[in-house]
Amino acid sequence: MAELQSTIQQNGQELRVGDFNTAAESAGLADDRVLADALRLALDTGSGVAKAILPYGTASDNAATVSPSGVGDAKVNISPFRAVVGSRTSVTGTTTADAMKAWRDVRSAVFANGDVTAATPATSTVAQQTIAANSSGNARWDVIYAIVSPDAIGATGARAVKASTGGAVTTPTVTTQFATKCSLGYAQGTPSASPAFPSLPADTSTVFYVALAYVLVPDGFGASSQVKTWQICPVASPGPSALTKGFGAANLSVANAIVQSTSALAAWANDSDTSTCGRPSWAMTPETRGREDLLVAVNVPGSNTAFWSHVSGALIDNSRSWANRVFKITIFAGTNGPPASIFAWSRASPIIQIIPSPQKALGTPDATNTVVQFGQSFIADGTYVASTSTICFVDSTSFSQLSAGVGLYVDSSGAMRVYIDGTANNCNLFFWVESSGAFASY
Repeated sequence: MAELQSTIQQNGQELRVGDFNTAAESAGLADDRVLADALRLALDTGSGVAKAILPYGTASDNAATVSPSGVGDAKVNISPFRAVVGSRTSVTGTTTADAMKAWRDVRSAVFANGDVTAATPATSTVAQQTIAANSSGNARWDVIYAIVSPDAIGATGARAVKASTGGAVTTPTVTTQFATKCSLGYAQGTPSASPAFPSLPADTSTVFYVALAYVLVPDGFGASSQVKTWQICPVASPGPSALTKGFGAANLSVANAIVQSTSALAAWANDSDTSTCGRPSWAMTPETRGREDLLVAVNVPGSNTAFWSHVSGALIDNSRSWANRVFKITIFAGTNGPPASIFAWSRASPIIQIIPSPQKALGTPDATNTVVQFGQSFIADGTYVASTSTICFVDSTSFSQLSAGVGLYVDSSGAMRVYIDGTANNCNLFFWVESSGAFASY
């Protein structure tokens, strides 16, 4: 549906309240109307309004929305996020059915240490929340959440109003702005030998609550304690992992069942302190969303490094940090010569072997020139290069074209580099790197 467009066709034509409101609604709700189609939250069929958090992240990283402050001040940082409330109109079992509203009545608000209604703009995008002390003898879980108020009164003011009959002018106080407000909430849980996540306040028809993260507060936590990453459990809010399937987007997200038993949750709490991580090893960070692919071509023809596309240690990509990710990498190898292989996008001739291709040489099908490997960039395994994470490696056992090993690794800065062990003869390599988003709160 196209939005209604207000128009005035003649000078001196009157402007009525409905005309102004139509124009204001089209402009003020433009981003929400786009989000309604881009995210496509579950429609309300009478079971409740869908809610979601679009977490913090930039083009170069995917840092956590809630993260430690990094010092002993008992605080956590809350980076900017957008809270989204799905359609508040149900077309099931109601007497006020409105199919158009049910489809697109989405409201959202950006929180960046305050929202658009703040009287005094914040000077930092990062907000902080102090975590209350705990000397109970048991651990507890606290919750940090967003409070979303769609179409709340944003501003009022005195305005001159001329009566439609009689012409009397008065100056009543009227609402001049509506806005969807977003603020932070914090609630302490109950200390226990088996502590559970605290509940959020119940939604109303005008205020909605969306969890951002649960924070583990061990016994003995005080004003000078430092919150650690393993004490923060981000929440996978019900809603989208990426763009709606209607856009043909490839979605990748972590399973939202963070903890599968109350005993595991209790073990996490009881086995953690300010120096020990009790987070279950299988608990992945649900804020990790999206997939990033990278295509890499490497040419290592013989022992003369002057003709190599990359020498060992050369940069592959630093357009973003590749740290704290999991990888699936497909690798294709082709003989450099003789006979020569060429990358498919080149203009070289004659065409003997194409890279990538399901054949080693033209007319000779052979699947052994392709391998698939998995890798990680969390732990610096130092397998081939000290203080780095190897994400893939192939040698002559993988490809007969290789006389030495070739691999990719992520260094301590998050850059991806190539490792070449010795002389890699007669080989072109093509890597299709499939990467998860960075695991926030690692």
